[in-house]
Amino acid sequence: MKRTFLLCGLVILGILSCSKSSDEVNNPDNDISKNSQAQDFALNNLKLSATTVRGWLSKESIQNVVFVFFSKDLTNIGSNMTLSAYTYEKNNTTMPGPVFLEISSKSPLQLESNITLPNNQVPIAKIRRMVSNEAGIIDFDYLLFEPKYYMLQSDRYISYNITPYKNGEPVTNPSSLVSDGDGGTNPCPPFRPGD
Repeated sequence: MKRTFLLCGLVILGILSCSKSSDEVNNPDNDISKNSQAQDFALNNLKLSATTVRGWLSKESIQNVVFVFFSKDLTNIGSNMTLSAYTYEKNNTTMPGPVFLEISSKSPLQLESNITLPNNQVPIAKIRRMVSNEAGIIDFDYLLFEPKYYMLQSDRYISYNITPYKNGEPVTNPSSLVSDGDGGTNPCPPFRPGD
């Protein structure tokens, strides 16, 4: 019997010596999931397929597209950030979705501190003007979304330039009704979805 108590006591002491105190478990400095080095964070140039865009343009009810930052694996958020796209009808109801934009390449945009990663919005009418001419919809493979800074007073937001591409090259569309500097998304905030 003494031998059994002694053996049980040794097992309990062994368990207690191997377990961490609640202070150790809750101490953020002991979090093993943290990386020992800070990760570089970069935004990506993104592709939205022409098939998706044409599908949106074929629906008379779609009024706006809202793009939301998305990462399917937060442990790699420094390199895999993309956008998910939601279409909204004229009555402000969302269509089934989302559509996820494909990562094309790492953006050369140098990220600075104190920036906001807002939702971004584009009226479907702007996309239509961007990919149309007198003959109708131009021939393109995808829209390339390139991140840029949008400045409002002293606040800095991320928005995107949008350019149609065909065979890996920008499409020249002199008949586009979108003027230079207007071919991008509206960060929301500061823009409101109805702007």
